[in-house]
Amino acid sequence: MTPKEWFRAFDTFDKVRDLDKVRAGLAEHRDAQDEYGMTGLHLAVAMGWLEAMKVLLAAGADTELRYHRTGETALHTAVRERKQSILQALLDADADADAQNHWGVTPRSSAETLALGAFFSDVVARPRATTVLAARIQNAEHLADHYHPRFRIPSRAEREGLQVGVAVDVHVHGPKPPAVKVRITERLESNGVAYVARLDPPQQDCNLPDVTEVRFGPEHVATVYRPRP
Repeated sequence: MTPKEWFRAFDTFDKVRDLDKVRAGLAEHRDAQDEYGMTGLHLAVAMGWLEAMKVLLAAGADTELRYHRTGETALHTAVRERKQSILQALLDADADADAQNHWGVTPRSSAETLALGAFFSDVVARPRATTVLAARIQNAEHLADHYHPRFRIPSRAEREGLQVGVAVDVHVHGPKPPAVKVRITERLESNGVAYVARLDPPQQDCNLPDVTEVRFGPEHVATVYRPRP
């Protein structure tokens, strides 16, 4: 089974929900993430497919993998959608009730605002250090598609042709403004184009705390700063 076939098994618009396809792909794709960070478990929760979710959990699926744009886990989604049986199944599988999304919201805190707090009354809080989400550079091409036409990015050819010394913006979701300005220090071409860059200026009020150097691909470049003539 290919990754495309695996994720197609969780197609919301497919009226046929085939558990045999889910079982067939478990060994190879159980915790695979698509380009947006979604896993089979996350998609099963989003579509309310409890049976598939139970198959995944029984196979040891990772409950803490995140949707890249928001940092939500499957439990965040279950709470937000008020899917109580799915929510309880995730808690029974030891999903982290205190995992923070990009804005510091946890499934537990979200449940309190949605009158679902009783589900978490007996769930022991975990140490905060284990629940904080690491910052992640977002795919600018996906953001441009999602927010078009308000969010525009340079052409792919321009973003693939950047050289050392050029300054660009990458986007990192979180509680602070997402744009992070970096300056390219190395161009890598061993397996497609990739860049190494340092934050410029280094002390930015951004969603990359304690980070001085990042690595990314052309698909992550949101803005290119061209030197004035």
